Amino acid sequence: MLRRNLTARAERQFVRDTITVYLFEHMPNGRIAILSNVEFTEVPPEEAVEIGVDGINLSRQTAQELMDSLWDCGLRPSEGSGSAGALAATERHLKDVQDFSRRLLSLVEKNH
Repeated sequence: MLRRNLTARAERQFVRDTITVYLFEHMPNGRIAILSNVEFTEVPPEEAVEIGVDGINLSRQTAQELMDSLWDCGLRPSEGSGSAGALAATERHLKDVQDFSRRLLSLVEKNH
């Protein structure tokens, strides 16, 4: 059954040093449907490409909620991209602008 209004949340469990991911939906009757009993299906490696079971499909909004919630749990991208990568690029650009400004100011001062 395809769920259209999934909400995703992650919660850090400090005692067990784990992150618990919850997927749930608010139902029209006021109840909440929570994804549970996720099972592994064992298949031979050659059949893993065309598995006959459904994965968990998340809308972009739900995936973003999950990403934000994982961020709140302290997880960051491993490869340094995202906000950290953008900050590093901005810092490099700022250094270039500062170097250029110093050289330009030095030339202006020599001509006066």
